[in-house]
Amino acid sequence: MKISHFCLLSAMLLMPQLAAAQAAGPPQAGSADAARSGVHVSIDWAKQRLDEMDATLAVLEKKLAAVKSENR
Repeated sequence: MKISHFCLLSAMLLMPQLAAAQAAGPPQAGSADAARSGVHVSIDWAKQRLDEMDATLAVLEKKLAAVKSENR
């Protein structure tokens, strides 16, 4: 298992919104939330975190390139 997968799974287990959603049980039939399950919420959350990590890596790569060019 890759370290990124482990971190993602760990964060998903510790996220309070997911724990609250799981404790509340399935949504009532006929409600707007009935179409979305806890799995969909988890997937959306994971996608958002991955997007944030991707943006952070892009910034760090630019800073690294700048530092490398200054040292030459």
